[in-house]
Amino acid sequence: MKRILHIAPGMDYGGIASFILNYYSHFPVGSVQMDVLGVFSADAPRREQLEKLGGRYSYVGTFSNVHLLRNIIAWTRFIRQGQYDVVHSHCNLVGAWMMLAAWIAGVPIRVTHSHSTGLLSGSFIQRCYVGLRRWMIKHLATRRLACSHDAGIAMYGNTIDFEVINNGIDVCDYAGGETDISALREELSIPDGHRVYTLVARISEVKNHDFAVDVFRHIHAIDPSAILVIGGAGGENDPTERHSPTGPAMLRKIHEYGLEESVRVVGPRNDMQAIYALTDCWLFPSLYEGFPIALLELQASSIPTIVSDRVTRAADMGLGLLTFVSLDSSPRVWAQMACETHKKRLPTDTILSAFKQRALDISSNVSQLATIYGTDR
Repeated sequence: MKRILHIAPGMDYGGIASFILNYYSHFPVGSVQMDVLGVFSADAPRREQLEKLGGRYSYVGTFSNVHLLRNIIAWTRFIRQGQYDVVHSHCNLVGAWMMLAAWIAGVPIRVTHSHSTGLLSGSFIQRCYVGLRRWMIKHLATRRLACSHDAGIAMYGNTIDFEVINNGIDVCDYAGGETDISALREELSIPDGHRVYTLVARISEVKNHDFAVDVFRHIHAIDPSAILVIGGAGGENDPTERHSPTGPAMLRKIHEYGLEESVRVVGPRNDMQAIYALTDCWLFPSLYEGFPIALLELQASSIPTIVSDRVTRAADMGLGLLTFVSLDSSPRVWAQMACETHKKRLPTDTILSAFKQRALDISSNVSQLATIYGTDR
């Protein structure tokens, strides 16, 4: 059995945790053990899902450039004690230091993975720091992955080879079957017949919750019975986001616009299939993304979505469900586009065919990761 350590920000409801769990669940039972080492949060709301698959979640301290040597020593000790065959970092350029720890620990297969297109900016000194970590990754990582070509260029630049591995999903988890949402409607006090707009994602600047509230202000002016379900992990009460103003700013806007009766603010959810089934139109105004798994899940669930033009169009399955709109357009324009969408469940065969054609059904591409790990699929 191959012992694989994923090093990730945490084990929350975000795309990286979904990637790990999705792929782990499609390896033959007993062929691998995938553990996760969190480096930004000791909290792991999806720990139970990982443990059901046979993995473990651990935390040895939060990453900090100030305490870099202490982090490297802790990671090296942890990796050596675990006797891992593979170390797979999902922490973008921070992965350079994880590759150093894995190299010191003697791990033969060392993998970095870019999940974002928004990595590079800042002063001359910061750009030099980027260059140092790219140099380390080039010489220490045995494989370099990215969720899309743009994410690869953002992390590795134009001179380091990398390969794209798709953020595939199990389409059958989302397409086809009917989901009972009566309990969810009761929980959120949403009567039948009220059109529901949704954005549930990690509360941070990049997900642009504030803009979604601005958009809904105009939607509400068009349709006063409309409901917005908004929220996710993070915000002022989350230790991983305690310095982020996004959560409080979002709540202030809801109050300022007088939308308290029409907005349902929710935390992180583990019932996303029900949330999707409840939704008539999803708002996706991200400032940037790597290759968002959420967009794949939304399309597999037949949910019309208004998407920021900053998001890669490679995530479009060609099912007519995504409408890309510039973030430079006004919230009123976004609202008009959202109000014009119509929800209609597509045939499962049509959805599955579109995903397989683009190698984004997980059954089509899990073998790529098995090959990288040097294990049979």
